[in-house]
Amino acid sequence: LSQYEGKIKAHVIDTKNAAISEGFISLEALRLIKEGKKAEEIVAYLNKLKINRKQYFMVDNLRLFVANGRLSGASGFIGSMFKIKPILEVNDDGKIVPFKKIRTQKKALTEMVELVIEDLKKLDKFIVTYDTSDNLEGLNYIKEKMEEAFPGYDYIEAPITPVIGCHTVIGTVGIAYFELD
Repeated sequence: LSQYEGKIKAHVIDTKNAAISEGFISLEALRLIKEGKKAEEIVAYLNKLKINRKQYFMVDNLRLFVANGRLSGASGFIGSMFKIKPILEVNDDGKIVPFKKIRTQKKALTEMVELVIEDLKKLDKFIVTYDTSDNLEGLNYIKEKMEEAFPGYDYIEAPITPVIGCHTVIGTVGIAYFELD
């Protein structure tokens, strides 16, 4: 390692994103490196990219919110009984915060995809990211709605990452987009 001392300049970027959206920013960094862009250009682009996005998750199961103390047992029981499906968002500070509580999975998924579609109507160039923790039916539902609105659009998808998955368990579906202009 001493042979590299003083020769490598590192740039640390807090992506302020989660899951596949964080991964997309890493893929963009790699693309720019392969294109021969200078470090300053890459850092500037990534810093712009990380704030020109929206990211939502629909949580299907409240069990871990009760277990980790984010929700009381009574609230978790009532929420489950009434089929409450919280939508979480990644805010501008990179924190995952409650966005909206909706009854039933289909309504929550519809709300998320409609929010994204409305935003994307205002953009010329974008990419959508999807992730899920074993809820292929929910994932396919939002992908179908997106395809109806934007035939042939660009997207990437991946499983929910362990960091998100340990809080949301099975059934979570996420959708995000990045403005690429």
